Amino acid sequence: TEQFNILGSFFTTDILSDYSHLDMGNGLLLKIFHKDGTATEFNRFSQFASFSSSSAPSVTAPFRAELSANPAETVVEGPFSKDVILKITYN
Repeated sequence: TEQFNILGSFFTTDILSDYSHLDMGNGLLLKIFHKDGTATEFNRFSQFASFSSSSAPSVTAPFRAELSANPAETVVEGPFSKDVILKITYN
């Protein structure tokens, strides 16, 4: 039975407030959490699943996203948009 780890990174070229907060540009911050409640770090790979030939034929990894007010800025109403890409690799 061969097993390998699946790594993922929420990648963005936009401005980060810190490693776990994406500045949405309107006074809000985006933070993404793993299923265990720990915050993901943008642009850094971390393990989120293991896969083996004897396990189920698919892997599901739930994440939770949170928008919060940036304490250093005023929230601006209106439409907003950011791109975040989930990059996946394995070892």
